[in-house]
Amino acid sequence: MILAPDNRPANEVEDILQYLENCDSTHFLDFVEYIFQVDASKHLPSKSEFVDSINSFFDIDDLPYYLTDYVQTEEPGMYRGSPVKYIKVSAYPQVILKESQLVHSEAVKPALKLLTDPAFLSANNEFLEALEDYRKRDYGDCLTKCGSAFESVMKIICEKRKWQYDQKDAAASLLKTIISESNLEPFFTDPLLIVGTIRNRLSKSHGAGAAKKQAPQHIAHYTINSTAAAILLLVEETL
Repeated sequence: MILAPDNRPANEVEDILQYLENCDSTHFLDFVEYIFQVDASKHLPSKSEFVDSINSFFDIDDLPYYLTDYVQTEEPGMYRGSPVKYIKVSAYPQVILKESQLVHSEAVKPALKLLTDPAFLSANNEFLEALEDYRKRDYGDCLTKCGSAFESVMKIICEKRKWQYDQKDAAASLLKTIISESNLEPFFTDPLLIVGTIRNRLSKSHGAGAAKKQAPQHIAHYTINSTAAAILLLVEETL
């Protein structure tokens, strides 16, 4: 579409604002994430306060979205011959779906906060990717990433507690090790393994064979919530 001269934006800012007023919600939310990735918020006194302001906007209008905060880690470096520590952004703010305020507040949000610990960096990235896949309706990949995040957390627990395991161990073997070494009762095995079972049955992590695998939205939603709850339980019981 070519705009008449009188309707063309006068500058880049007006061009962006015009686009945001007319684009669909998916592109608008992508733009919100992009603001942080290109550091367009660097002139703000507090980036975290900016994140909180956006979440307040979502809450006021009762929108089913939540913007995660920055995940930062310290890394050693040198400055003029002296050792220093640099702050590195490990994960930028990301818009996720918040379809249930109760579940979000009691499971997903606490799990995201727990995973900001640098030790859980890989699991945090995998869980954030699962949440992104869910928002973009890629439910098969969402299940895969949930399973990966769950396994990563269990491996980190084993490493921290110095419990013997193999890097190739899948969810069942890892959970067996954790339950045998911790105070978790064996009856937790089946409920906790549901994340891995759903991934194996419905995700894209294994070949579909003759029958095409379908991952429904409600199953992906359930798996995200189950993954968050499982991560919280395992970490609180073992670390």
